[in-house]
Amino acid sequence: MSTTDWLIVETFDNWKVDKRNQFSYFGISERHFHLNEHIKAGDSLFTYVTRKSAFSDIREVTKDGLRPLPMGGDYKKSLPYCIDTKPVLVLLPHKWVSIYELIGKLKFIGGQANWMLLFRSTPKRLEKADAMLLRNALSAKLAL
Repeated sequence: MSTTDWLIVETFDNWKVDKRNQFSYFGISERHFHLNEHIKAGDSLFTYVTRKSAFSDIREVTKDGLRPLPMGGDYKKSLPYCIDTKPVLVLLPHKWVSIYELIGKLKFIGGQANWMLLFRSTPKRLEKADAMLLRNALSAKLAL
């Protein structure tokens, strides 16, 4: 079975909500419902936190597709769906991997001057090389 690696983006406030919920789900807006057919158990989610400009964790999808999120979850802005997840690797905020450490190495950025715009249309599929780079960078911070 082939798995897919995904980039997900959220605010620090939403990341704290996810942490309180033991990273058991990731809220999804209505406009991303089309992912219902593509998200599969075993897929990996690499989390990028906005305004911190850093990668914080890796989560594994535990069930295929999306499910309704009762009451929109605990997020400030209600989100109608979620992806069920479990944490694989979670760094403390002071150990997060800055985008600036990886900006010239991530293929999906590809030297684009306005690279920040690439983080607006997520979740997005990651190439295996980018996923491996992120996995190695996050794992290296565990040893520090």
